[in-house]
Amino acid sequence: MRKIIVIVMSLSSASFANPPKEVVDLKVRYQDAVTKATKPITDVYKQELMKLLQKFKNANDIDGIASVTEQLTQLGAPTEQVTTKAPDSNDDIDRFFVGKSWFSTANSEFHFDRDGGGYKGYSGTKLPLTWRKIENGIVEASSRKTADSPLTTYYFKFDNRKTALFGQSLNSIVDPLRSDK
Repeated sequence: MRKIIVIVMSLSSASFANPPKEVVDLKVRYQDAVTKATKPITDVYKQELMKLLQKFKNANDIDGIASVTEQLTQLGAPTEQVTTKAPDSNDDIDRFFVGKSWFSTANSEFHFDRDGGGYKGYSGTKLPLTWRKIENGIVEASSRKTADSPLTTYYFKFDNRKTALFGQSLNSIVDPLRSDK
């Protein structure tokens, strides 16, 4: 009985490994028909993704670029190695944050003036803030949490004109900031 089961199992797995020519031909025709039917839709989708990619490149939006590039890759579209213009020096990061207000998820406002000053605002209170650029495009700022509290140091990493991260130590710059309230 065991010999019969082994022979039947061997025959059945062998037949699945090499399907008849008719099945292979039918599958090829099916795949060709699906590709032909969906090609116009896929082409429009790729064109729209390319427009979005250009928009995100112009805005230096790293997350947007990565998202679109991932979609294009999944479609098998050729994508260039996408990079955003990173600041060449500490002087270049000014364009991302100077003269602007940035908001935390708790709606704290950090405003950076050109002269290294600014303010930290929360619930209608604005407290003085001083800032300076340190290594690797990091901005260090000091402000009080309340009028009576000691100075707190914050560290900021500005990715572009719309997104940034901050934290209270160089090793914890992970809290998101946005440039609009």
